Amino acid sequence: MHKQILRLAVPAILTNITVPLLGIVDLAIAGHTPSAHGAAAVLGAVSVGGLIFNMVYWIFNFLRISSSGLTAQAYGAGNPAAQRQVLRLGVRIGLVAGTLILLLQWPILEIAHVLIAPSDEVWQMASSYYNIRVWGAPAVLCLFAVNGWLIGMQNTLYPMWLAIFQNLTNIFLSAAFVFGFGMGIEGIALGTLLSQWLGLLFIVVLMIRKYRFVFQKAETTAPALPLSHYFKTNLDIFFRMLLMIVVTCSVTAIGARLGDTLLAVNTLLMQFFTLFSYFSDGFAAAGEALSGRFYGARRPDLLRTAVRQLFLWAFLIAVVFTAIYAFGGMPLLGLLTDDVSLLPAVSTYLPWGIVIPLASFATFAWDGIYIGLTATRQMLWSIVWATLLFFAVFFLPVAVEIFYPVTYLTLNSQLSTLNSQLYSDTNHRLWLAFLIYLLTRSIAQTLMAPRLLRIPLSPP
Repeated sequence: MHKQILRLAVPAILTNITVPLLGIVDLAIAGHTPSAHGAAAVLGAVSVGGLIFNMVYWIFNFLRISSSGLTAQAYGAGNPAAQRQVLRLGVRIGLVAGTLILLLQWPILEIAHVLIAPSDEVWQMASSYYNIRVWGAPAVLCLFAVNGWLIGMQNTLYPMWLAIFQNLTNIFLSAAFVFGFGMGIEGIALGTLLSQWLGLLFIVVLMIRKYRFVFQKAETTAPALPLSHYFKTNLDIFFRMLLMIVVTCSVTAIGARLGDTLLAVNTLLMQFFTLFSYFSDGFAAAGEALSGRFYGARRPDLLRTAVRQLFLWAFLIAVVFTAIYAFGGMPLLGLLTDDVSLLPAVSTYLPWGIVIPLASFATFAWDGIYIGLTATRQMLWSIVWATLLFFAVFFLPVAVEIFYPVTYLTLNSQLSTLNSQLYSDTNHRLWLAFLIYLLTRSIAQTLMAPRLLRIPLSPP
């Protein structure tokens, strides 16, 4: 079982690591792109344009997640008809959603302009970047479904090769268009656009060799998978993604209102969470594949063994990252910024970053297992409770001040007397709320797990 977990997790981790590497290279190309507005404006435009696509595409991540769990169950049950159906449904929804983004590209751009509100110079270039790259939306959303399907088929190598191919193609084409043809920021966008469509072609060629059956005509017209179950799963994950976006954007928005220094501090500390997630997501992918496979095969013994060993790996990764952050946190953050004035402020809030791995490892592990079990309604409820607690913890002093002013004054006086910054410091309270959000998801899913791990005699 350990070998199976690592065989699935390691390629998924390598796939995740290529994402920030590509971002660094894109920024390096942007930073050396000739422009009348200067390198800073080009960097800002690429950052703003990328943010727009991240917000839009994140909503459609349910295509990857649902495809993974449903396919893994079909794989475990030895049901190629269901495997074919999940892939085809995911690709069709990806094409429809991508086409819808193309039709609504102008309203999306205008809404982003209002929400982000960059300078006129940055927005002009960001718009040019967006107007080119948006034509890759159908390819990107189809790849979401394909990547999830491959994970469900116990194959994380193909997504890794895809990520490597796309990133190398993107880097080569963007550099060629910018430095060879002098296209500016439009060259960066065009390089990304072409790499997305070439990536889709690349994965289709790979799949024809190993999964020829999905391209062949189905032998029967009867659905191999209840469509109601498929769409319920996608709907649950869609609302879950919306709540995740609300919390993540709230952390950034609240930090921005606390001033540039604390916004920078929170951005740096969130890199601890991001870096840890690259490794934890790898084991979550293994959880998706194995739990779905053993659930579909009706093997509760193997499912429980996989869960125990996944949690062992998740805990070990959390301990390693906690030690790294505890003993090397400040030097690590020093690599991300050369602004010496930020470091004292970062050190004040560093303990929150140190405990992130231990607070969140169970969340990542359970997410992978629940996706494999297609227990999406339980996942949705866990994040509903966690989101409510996040806002309750953060806004508690505000509510107390409004409804019980005398109690608030007493509480504030006691905090000052105890020299406690937990609630008197808004940023400490923000990080406390975020950690409780992560812990609540872990606890809720742990409490619901025993019933879910009792496999019924027939599939859902």
